[in-house]
Amino acid sequence: TRQSQWSLYTGPKGKECCHYIPLPRQVEALEAVASQQYKWILFGGARGGGKSRFLRWLAYYYCLTIDGFQCLLIRRTYPELEKSHMRWMGAEALRFGADYVPSAKPPVLRFRNGSIIELGHCQDMQAADHYLSAEYHLILPDELGTFEEDMIIRLASTARIHCPQFKPCIVGATNPGATWVKARWIEKVVDRDRYADYDPAQYHFICSKLDDNPYPDPGYEAFLNALDPDTKAAWRDGSWDVFEGQYFKEFRAAKHLRRLEIPPELPRLGGMDWGF
Repeated sequence: TRQSQWSLYTGPKGKECCHYIPLPRQVEALEAVASQQYKWILFGGARGGGKSRFLRWLAYYYCLTIDGFQCLLIRRTYPELEKSHMRWMGAEALRFGADYVPSAKPPVLRFRNGSIIELGHCQDMQAADHYLSAEYHLILPDELGTFEEDMIIRLASTARIHCPQFKPCIVGATNPGATWVKARWIEKVVDRDRYADYDPAQYHFICSKLDDNPYPDPGYEAFLNALDPDTKAAWRDGSWDVFEGQYFKEFRAAKHLRRLEIPPELPRLGGMDWGF
């Protein structure tokens, strides 16, 4: 029932054409966006869970339902943008009678009701500064973990168009690996001296794995299962305990961490060793 409520149809009544039926985990993400409770939403956690396609259709949904909706769909580099979203958007735009202009700078998809999806890339901090004068309802960073943390913070400042139907937000998708993403969305612990205004209540994570996709490519599933244990843990199983530069690769939070309740009246002893 919830999937059908979020399905995307076009055409006259009685002759509607269904273009998109979200997967159950995608429904959870759509409901999180619609709740307007969160400024920062992260979807994903493993490969094969439908992350990139979800971001595109999330953009289509709001561009079709809210007149003049402004959306930025962004990857770290332009070649990544070409190989992922741009290769599909031309055909998908035809379904909605939208105009897709890949040759524009930036590439853009324009809807008849004045809504647009701008396609962008952000290879360095200087590129991020180019967006500072722009304004959007929704910003969609795909493969969020490939961006630098401060880069995303700057881009987020452009999510500032308010309207009665929608409060501006950032919805990203990524695989595990980036420690700053884990800190903000999974552990919800950041450097308060550097990010004094961080509010963990504004961050929401929806985990989507290959097993949550009922239409997997058997060949791709076999590829993931054949990876080395560390890469498989991140890409196949969505483990956030594996990251680049990790010293103890066998570490798993569920196995090696315990929370101890220490009575406040017990004495504390602190020490430091410089390690030389």
